[in-house]
Amino acid sequence: MGFGRQLDELERRQAAGASEDELARAVPDEVLSAIGYAGPASGAAAAFKTLSQGLDVAIVRVLVARSGNVDGVRAVMRAALA
Repeated sequence: MGFGRQLDELERRQAAGASEDELARAVPDEVLSAIGYAGPASGAAAAFKTLSQGLDVAIVRVLVARSGNVDGVRAVMRAALA
């Protein structure tokens, strides 16, 4: 995917003793947007369409900001089916 330089930097930080939180904050936005989507449910379908181009099988894992937020999951599913 072309992120060798960024991943090498994260590995360097990890080897230097960076915490998991520090590593998570250090992941560049361009890497995150290439491998997943975060945002309102209304944008999920378009993001999924873009992210899944060229894949034989695409897998969706819906994560919500608050534990037990079933309505958030339903909103994503509705948006994807629209």
